[in-house]
Amino acid sequence: MRTLFLSLLCLFGALTVLQAQDPGIAYQAVARDADGDPLADAELDVRVTLYGADDAILWQESHASVLTNQFGNLALTIGDGAATPGYEALSAIDWSASGLHFGIEVDAGAGYASFGSVDVEAVPIAMYALNGQEEEIAALQDALDALDGNVAVLVDDLSAAIAANAAADAAESADGDDADDALQAAIDANTAADAAESAAGAAEDALLLGLILDNDGDIAVLQSDVADNTADLGDLLSAITVGETGITVNDLTVTGDLDITGVFSAATGLFNYLSSNNADFEDMIAEAAQVEQMTFFEGRALGSESSLDVDGTLNVDGSATIAELSINGEQAATQPYVDSADSAIQADVDANEADSDAADAAIQADVDQNEADSDAADAAMQAD
Repeated sequence: MRTLFLSLLCLFGALTVLQAQDPGIAYQAVARDADGDPLADAELDVRVTLYGADDAILWQESHASVLTNQFGNLALTIGDGAATPGYEALSAIDWSASGLHFGIEVDAGAGYASFGSVDVEAVPIAMYALNGQEEEIAALQDALDALDGNVAVLVDDLSAAIAANAAADAAESADGDDADDALQAAIDANTAADAAESAAGAAEDALLLGLILDNDGDIAVLQSDVADNTADLGDLLSAITVGETGITVNDLTVTGDLDITGVFSAATGLFNYLSSNNADFEDMIAEAAQVEQMTFFEGRALGSESSLDVDGTLNVDGSATIAELSINGEQAATQPYVDSADSAIQADVDANEADSDAADAAIQADVDQNEADSDAADAAMQAD
């Protein structure tokens, strides 16, 4: 008599819902002879028994004429066999109870031989959840079947999405290049305008400095004339004394000819002297008025080491040298703003490229995962 043994592959591999709406458990095994060789193309009877924690039989069924393939594999669905009378239906089992275990027996022609038992672990939870939920399970199975059929469509959609993203990236990159070119052109134009404005300002500054240097000499001469006239006026006033009885001229000296017509008196002589010098006084007053319109710092005369404060417009005829020139007013400063705008646009371009790369990576990861799942499924089927 030939001895058989089973090498269990997957006792609780998957739950299925049969057409008769009875729950079942997919079962596969490998039948081998005493030498360990697969029992190919054999016809076997298999009996499956469900025991409770106290080894009492809760349910039993048999499968007649189960055929093995060329590798000795046999497959059946627990719950689809001929139920042994006197026991509850498989769907009525309380799968939440502990200690449940299946016993497997095989008859190769000399009666059933036991091949041990297997504890029930994951399947009871699923079978327990099936009670009253057959329709939901069937709908879920249909959805899974539809999803399996749409794997190729999903891959095509992902490929199309990747191609669309690549095209969008190329278009966005081209738009960014155009924007960069336009911005660079604006930067170049502003740089040229700044250079022209700076050159014009330098020319105006040079002209102003030349005029100031030329006026330094004229101001020095004017200051000297004012000092001389002030001295002459002081001398004249020191020779005249005004009192209650009249005006007295002290030490009057006349150089040259003195012609007197009519009666000469001290008053008449003083009057004539003052009249003859009236023009000189007016010139001195005019010169003094010009000096008063200028502002002098630290009490120094205007010269090479003098400070000049001008409120308003300063007109200088000629050249002038200024050691330090301070100008209060607005100056063009467009370059920092242009640089800031350029940096902001470049940051937007970089952020868009980073988002696009991340999306491509995520899509590629999904494609790789689907391919890995498909390879794993093929490997599992090949192993079976």
